[in-house]
Amino acid sequence: MYKNIISSIANYVPSSILGNLMKLIVTYCYNSNEYNEVYRFKKTLTKFEHIAIDTYLDGLSTDNPCIIDIGCGAGIPFDLYFVNHGCKIIGIDISKTQINKAMMNIPSGKFINMDFMKYQDETLYDGIVLLYSLFHIQREYHPIVMQKIYNMLMPQGKVLLNIRREDCGKLKYRKSFCGKPMCWSHYDSDTFLSIIHRIGFAYKIIGDEKLYGSSESHLWLILSKLKDMEKGRNYHESYNTDSTFSRFSHLREWDNRTT
Repeated sequence: MYKNIISSIANYVPSSILGNLMKLIVTYCYNSNEYNEVYRFKKTLTKFEHIAIDTYLDGLSTDNPCIIDIGCGAGIPFDLYFVNHGCKIIGIDISKTQINKAMMNIPSGKFINMDFMKYQDETLYDGIVLLYSLFHIQREYHPIVMQKIYNMLMPQGKVLLNIRREDCGKLKYRKSFCGKPMCWSHYDSDTFLSIIHRIGFAYKIIGDEKLYGSSESHLWLILSKLKDMEKGRNYHESYNTDSTFSRFSHLREWDNRTT
C-alpha cells in the first residue's frame, strides 16, 4: 500500500523534481545496499547472456571496439567479458561505491563516477551498453538519453540495452530492494520502441531473458542507426542466432509508424 501511495503522488510531481528525487534514491541504494551480493555477483555469463553479447560483438565493425557502459555498476560480469574479448571499456555510474568496485574488478578499464546526463565527450563510440540502467532514469528523460546516445554512436556502431515490457508509471517505488529503498521509471516496450524509431534507430530483438530461465524479465535489444533513406520505414528484425529464439515469434511486428 505504501509503495502505491508513493507511486500515485509521483503523478502530480514535476518531472524535474521527480528526476532529482530518483537520482538521490538510486544513488543511495547502490552506494549502501547489498546489490552485488544478490545480483551480478558472478563473473560468468548465463547461456542467454552469452548469446546476446556474442551476437552484439559479432555485429560490431571492428575487432577491438571502444565500448562505453552507461550504468556499469561493479563491472561484472558484462564489462569483464567485454575486456576479455578485446574491447576497450569505459564505464559510467552514478554510484561511487559501484565505480570503486569496478576499478578493482577490471583494472584495465576506465571508470567514471558521474551522472550520465552531465557527461560531456565528443568521442564517438563503436558500442554503447545500457544493461539494467535506463529504467533508473525518470522516463520523461528517456528520449533525451536516447538522443544523446544516438549522437555518441559511430555511424556503424551498435547499442546493446534491455528494457521492461510493461508500463510502470512515472515512478515505481519499493521500500526495500536488497535492503534499501529503490525506484524505477519506464514506458511499456511499444512506447519505448516508438521513441527510438523516431530518433533514428533501427532495432533488433534478441529476446526476453525470462524465457531462458532467468529470475528477471527484460527484453534485450540491439540498436543501430537508420540510414537517411530508411528513416520512417518499417525496420524491425529478430535474430535467429539460436534455434530457441523461435520462441519469440509471438512478438508483435513493428508497424509502419512514422515521425
